[in-house]
Amino acid sequence: SMSTHDSKGTTVCVHSVCVAPQQRRQGIASRILAAYTESIKQYNAREGAKAIERLAMLSREDLVPMYKRAGYTCLGQSGIVH
Repeated sequence: SMSTHDSKGTTVCVHSVCVAPQQRRQGIASRILAAYTESIKQYNAREGAKAIERLAMLSREDLVPMYKRAGYTCLGQSGIVH
């Protein structure tokens, strides 16, 4: 639920990756996601355990293919409205 926050939770949810319209389709969002994913891996390495077990993404349906190319897996439609 987006109405609560668990500071000790093991899931991080990305709600948006924003790129200016004139800069889109240049791989910028993919590089942002790759850098973010790498930062999570580095964070986990520093913590000595999997402090973050899962990265989740909330996305518009038309953007799902881009997120899949970035390594995310579509698990279906979320009940969360953002």
